[in-house]
Amino acid sequence: MVFFRVLLLVTAICLIVGCSKDNKSDPAGPVASEALEPLSTLSFTGGERISNALLDYPYLYVAGAGCYLGIIDVSDSVNPVLVGSINSSAFADGGGPGGPNTIAKHGGYVFSTFWTTYNTPDSLVIFDVSSPANPTIANVIQSFKYPYSSEYFHFGEICIVDTILYRDHGVRYTINSLPNVQLLDTVDIGSPLGCNAVRSHIKSAGDNVCFTGVCGSGSPAGNYLWICDGSTGSLEAYFELPSDVGYSAMESLDSRLFVWQPCIVSYEFGNHIAEIDLSSPQNPSTTQILDVPDEYTVDNTPYQFILHGMTLGNDFNVFYGPDRTLVLYDNSMAFLCGSVPADLAGSDHDYFGVNTRGSMIYAMSQKYLDIFSYTQ
Repeated sequence: MVFFRVLLLVTAICLIVGCSKDNKSDPAGPVASEALEPLSTLSFTGGERISNALLDYPYLYVAGAGCYLGIIDVSDSVNPVLVGSINSSAFADGGGPGGPNTIAKHGGYVFSTFWTTYNTPDSLVIFDVSSPANPTIANVIQSFKYPYSSEYFHFGEICIVDTILYRDHGVRYTINSLPNVQLLDTVDIGSPLGCNAVRSHIKSAGDNVCFTGVCGSGSPAGNYLWICDGSTGSLEAYFELPSDVGYSAMESLDSRLFVWQPCIVSYEFGNHIAEIDLSSPQNPSTTQILDVPDEYTVDNTPYQFILHGMTLGNDFNVFYGPDRTLVLYDNSMAFLCGSVPADLAGSDHDYFGVNTRGSMIYAMSQKYLDIFSYTQ
């Protein structure tokens, strides 16, 4: 009896771990000797086309096309349950797969942005999720036109600092009377460089709200980081990013900010990532440039890795891409392991939203939620 109990325990450990730190390096490039297999998979069979996810344990909130919001109970990692959802195409069409359906949460409300079409207003939809089984739409805020053109601001990325909701292009809203939202002001993020228009992306790093973008017109042009105080919106500093790092995506953890250009094979972009230290907001600095390898080897077969995004955790960091590709690094950005479960390849399994909690990884694609566990 003791023998069988020990055998069962060893088998369970082998199933959960999946890949180990022993595969850390290889002269020919990283090697994923064993695919990281999901503990469970939850399928979406409708037209939701999930494009982002937010974990507020025990619930995972997922946003998709047609003004869709789904609420998944992930307290049992082997048996995740969709406990509630709402789909109302009356407000927005949701954009395409992987579109800018960003998502944030404050108290009992979830915020998600939805594309429509150019020269028509986008929507910031506020969901009341106080009853997870019965989410409702509490408010819808439509975008407004640029002051110098006939085109609309497009809701792209949002983040929340205290009771201020920031969106790209430096627009700020007060949210201290939810579900009512009031336009506060627009932070001028173009004037320090003499730019008339800036394509910007936004994240909160510590107490700072960060904008990054490229000048749409004016001079000089280039990749710059704007750093704004989270409570006042005042510009703290701006900083030129390393020239070999793009501007189109960013992620933050405490005072560490990572800026990168997702790799698109046809455009020959590299998987370059810049780590920016924002512990002194007035004096940002580049800590390191990380080149995520473009190629991984699985079962002696080379595999091209395309970086869709990254999720920073307290124990490890996850880079993710198409065909359920996950690549794990530790907090010093040293390679841990790579995973390419080719048996579930295909566009429906391209990851667009990955969250972590402790050893758990919650990876959301357009049609599937995969839950993994990783221990070093």
